[in-house]
Amino acid sequence: YHGVDQGGKGIWDISSRNKAIDLWNLQCYLMQGEDRALWCYFVDYILRKYLETSYLNIQPGQIINIFLNDIHFPIPRSNVLPQDLKRMISAAQEFNLKFTALSIDREVQLEMPMWKHPAVCYPTYKNVCLRDAATCLRNIHEVRTV
Repeated sequence: YHGVDQGGKGIWDISSRNKAIDLWNLQCYLMQGEDRALWCYFVDYILRKYLETSYLNIQPGQIINIFLNDIHFPIPRSNVLPQDLKRMISAAQEFNLKFTALSIDREVQLEMPMWKHPAVCYPTYKNVCLRDAATCLRNIHEVRTV
């Protein structure tokens, strides 16, 4: 926004404003711990249900957070997901959001998702995930984190 006194037309750049709002929502969504907003848990639930019932065929219970799990998230054209979520995911993809850390505390390491872990390459994951032991860990013992 540039005011008329600064040579502008005094018109808001709505596109940039909306993108900034989406990035702010994304920042709030990525917060973990007791300060996390209540709406973030609803977003987790909505995304988890969408991924478990979509063509991606992800087993129930594997998804903790789409940014902590290694998931290529296609944005559906249909109205399956709310428009705000689509824009938030689109902003994350546009700015190439990835989980990176220089040093991770041991407690945080143990809370990382076990299934579709970002450090595991896909062929290895696919081979291990389809075994009976992995199915047992996932379905019987309900193992979710490392």
